[in-house]
Amino acid sequence: MPFNRESYKQIATQGFFSEYLPPCFFLDKKVLNYVPPENCDIIQPYCFTMSKYDQADSRRNIYIPELGSYLVLHEYMWNNNLLKELIDFTKSEDYSFSPVINQQGQIYRFEQSYGQTEEVLEESFEICSDYIENISKKIIKATGAKLILKLDISNFYGAIYTHLIPTIIMGYESAESEYRQSQKGENLSPTYEKYSKLDKLVRRMNLNQTNGLLAGPFVSRLISEALLTRIDKEIKSENIRFVRYVDDYEIFVFDDNTETTKSKIDLILRKYNLTINNEKTREEKFPYYINKNLNKLFTDLHIDEFDNEHLMDMFNSFFTLENKGTKGAIRFLLKSLEKNPIDISNSELYKAYLLRQQLHRPIKIHF
Repeated sequence: MPFNRESYKQIATQGFFSEYLPPCFFLDKKVLNYVPPENCDIIQPYCFTMSKYDQADSRRNIYIPELGSYLVLHEYMWNNNLLKELIDFTKSEDYSFSPVINQQGQIYRFEQSYGQTEEVLEESFEICSDYIENISKKIIKATGAKLILKLDISNFYGAIYTHLIPTIIMGYESAESEYRQSQKGENLSPTYEKYSKLDKLVRRMNLNQTNGLLAGPFVSRLISEALLTRIDKEIKSENIRFVRYVDDYEIFVFDDNTETTKSKIDLILRKYNLTINNEKTREEKFPYYINKNLNKLFTDLHIDEFDNEHLMDMFNSFFTLENKGTKGAIRFLLKSLEKNPIDISNSELYKAYLLRQQLHRPIKIHF
């Protein structure tokens, strides 16, 4: 992956705002020339909420950090090669389907990872060729499994303990040993000192709090993905086969010891101050991945002009897929129609379908 000063600038300017905001939200590159002193004032980040567009009408907190502390952090990461180190580390295992940087060195937006899990499929709208490839990888990894255990980490971003940042590169035991040395005033390795300083600067964006990363800035996503990559290595050492999208795990169980497997993962997560969200835990038995190539289906059904029959055929095809287990099929259809508008002869019928969907399961769309 090409990674130079221009790549850094693009990450720093585009990564200030959450990927949930439109692409027009970014910093001017000129601000990177005005990095304040490291001991600049600690100012509370701005927080706003966005709807998750689910039936419960729940909302997610999104943060915008104080600009000075953000610039100090990014300058430190560039000067100490931390951006590249962390990005490379996230690629050291092949269990994650949530890459942070693409081959061009640009931030990989969440919607570009279309179709990694049921939950992600519901929130992923780009027509992306990675979908079929990733499903194929899952099927191969699941060969011979009796069931798939689906796990989710509780309050993931809010639960991350920033003092564990040095464990990402060093491993838990080595970082813990150096921490004890630091308490005795003994000499520390350059790696530990470098990542302890990173911990300090990350905390300055969040009023020096040690619990939680700010959901929004790209650097939080990078650190969290890198931390999960370290955890992936520990799960791998237990001879557990799995895949992951951010903090959603799909564990392939090959025997009748589902609880034993879950307990092993739970112990590893607790070591890192994380816990399993038992309310979201579920088992899925064979066949595991019944998925339709939604992109191909949409292309096949999309014509220049829609009459009533074609319109009903398109919506009914996606409604049927959703009802049969392809979660997010309807959402994919609506977002595809947003990007590829159709010429309809009966606008009232079209509006009726849209209204039906919004009443049963609201989706953020722009027409």
